[in-house]
Amino acid sequence: MSTERSLTVELPALNSLVDLLRSHDYAVVGPTMRDGVVVLDLLERFDEQLVGVESVSGPGQYRTQEKVGALFGGPVGPVSPKRWMSPPRSVAWSARIEDGRVEVTNPARVSPLAYLGIRPCDVAAKAIFGKVWPGHPDDVLIVAECTTAGETCFCSSMGTGPSAAEGADIILTELGDGRLLVRSESDRGAVLLAKVDGVASSADEIESGRARVRAAAESMGRSLDPQAAREALGAMPDSAVWDSVAKRCLACTNCTMVCPTCFCTSISDTADLAGETERTIRWDSCFTPGFSEVHGGAHRASVAARYRHWATHKLTSWWDQFGTAGCVGCGRCITWCPVGIDITEEANRIIKEVSHA
Repeated sequence: MSTERSLTVELPALNSLVDLLRSHDYAVVGPTMRDGVVVLDLLERFDEQLVGVESVSGPGQYRTQEKVGALFGGPVGPVSPKRWMSPPRSVAWSARIEDGRVEVTNPARVSPLAYLGIRPCDVAAKAIFGKVWPGHPDDVLIVAECTTAGETCFCSSMGTGPSAAEGADIILTELGDGRLLVRSESDRGAVLLAKVDGVASSADEIESGRARVRAAAESMGRSLDPQAAREALGAMPDSAVWDSVAKRCLACTNCTMVCPTCFCTSISDTADLAGETERTIRWDSCFTPGFSEVHGGAHRASVAARYRHWATHKLTSWWDQFGTAGCVGCGRCITWCPVGIDITEEANRIIKEVSHA
């Protein structure tokens, strides 16, 4: 990072960025407060409710609390870019009979998106999820590096954070006093940044930002070796760990709903007497008994089989399909599991089991 490419800005600069992006017909998605939870949603202005607030997560726990100088609400909440790339419910196509002819309508293309304050783990997840549900190639990514690690975060060990990921247009780093370091990482980012008011960052400010990101990485209490998990989980389909998890797992699907890379969907067709037909795509989950149903019944009938399938696909067979793990270490599945099942704990148990075999 160099001082020529880095500016130090204050809060009004965020609203200037939002206004600038909206003037170029981008729909801006960023963190905001909804019902006491920090979520990603459409923004018209930077949500000043987030100033002085951070989210606090733990296994099966989430809350917000005051934190002087915070701007982006701390670690990730339950909503990821997946919601904008493949909404929970979307219409694939609709058709109607008009004058004896079938007329098919495809959904209109939505506006390109600009993500303001997206976290590095979600940038990585967006790229992974995009292998299944391609997003807009012209999306703008304004990435907020993490200077605070949530209790359930383990992105550092997965190589997806807390420093900004590849693909960012602009990188933001909180200095903890209500100011931000802002630097461009692409030509498009440089054009945007040239229209933002700020002062050249000092060497001390740059080092302070780096130190805060390093501290977030060092404070993560969870870790997972992705290569060790890849090798171990696939080798242990009969591990007692799966039955142990099944005794606690409610098969509620929360983990897959909040996971930024899970892509299971179901398709349904409806028709009415007026001759209108619609094909709908809805999020589904491999924890739903009917999702694995074929002729003769579900081939993953037990909770143990469903959890094993999810974890093994996420950490092992995903590599074969997409060349990467399906987990970015965001910790959402741990936070939003009602009974606090921890994928790092369970995977590390199996890794240990293999190493002792």
